[in-house]
Amino acid sequence: DIPYYWTTDVNGAGWAEFTTGAAKDVDNMVYLTVGTGVGAGIVSGGHLVSGYGHPEAGHIFLQKHPEDTYAGHCPFHGANCLEGLAAGPAIEERWGMSAKEIPDDHLAWRMEAFYLAQAILDYTMILRPEKVVLGGGVPHREILFPLIRESFAEQMSDYLAVPPLDDYIVPVANGDNAGILGCFYLAKTLL
Repeated sequence: DIPYYWTTDVNGAGWAEFTTGAAKDVDNMVYLTVGTGVGAGIVSGGHLVSGYGHPEAGHIFLQKHPEDTYAGHCPFHGANCLEGLAAGPAIEERWGMSAKEIPDDHLAWRMEAFYLAQAILDYTMILRPEKVVLGGGVPHREILFPLIRESFAEQMSDYLAVPPLDDYIVPVANGDNAGILGCFYLAKTLL
């Protein structure tokens, strides 16, 4: 007779960012985690998006960067999906070093920004969120945010109106505690 809430770890982290974090001032947001994999927690109208199952936003198909010859890390989609191209293991395999070791001026970051911006563009076109929050280990690199915003603006090409990019594509506010906080907040909704 103990109430419980069953969801994904990414939904938990996204809910924390929606409740007390970087997206606490909006009703519609995408939380994207980029680490050992790529996943998303999506909130629409104040509710987590789910249907037949949870969203698999890390496996959307992307166009490859013109300079990328990497075969991809995803065992299902190779170099065709976001996770296969942009997750931490893909970065390490492609460049032969971990994301922590790659210098800020390395092509790796422009390429990573290209892929993340392309994904954010897709989510923007379909979901029209008020904010996109990036978490996980890879976005710990601060160099990424200006590069993602620049690539997003270039790829969007003024097609749709979005909030100012410094307010639209943002890092987590709850840091690495987002997941556990989200679990607490979701459980609290049942009381």
